[in-house]
Amino acid sequence: MRACVSVYVCYRSLQLKMAEEQSDFVIGFICGSKITQRPEFIHMTPGVQIQAGGDGLGQQYSTPEEVLYNKGSDVIIVGRGILEAPDRLKAVESYRKSGWEAYTKRLGQSGQ
Repeated sequence: MRACVSVYVCYRSLQLKMAEEQSDFVIGFICGSKITQRPEFIHMTPGVQIQAGGDGLGQQYSTPEEVLYNKGSDVIIVGRGILEAPDRLKAVESYRKSGWEAYTKRLGQSGQ
């Protein structure tokens, strides 16, 4: 293997190599943004909130549009935005709507 630019780059390269070699077993990645253009892999991104920002613990949140449209992810993973909402059902519906709009916007741009 060539010298790595950083530990992160080496780790990511190894992840991709293992996933490609085991694509009958690996379905995708938990990642901050799309890491490969291969269509057989699903990209799932945690840390999604309706409004971007952060908390006192260093967690940074991205919006569904940022994750799905700008970063190319396929699935949003929402935790506190639903679990700590006063009305969880309403929160789920809001994330579903926002996520779907961002996803279809991305598909429309790619000509699909």
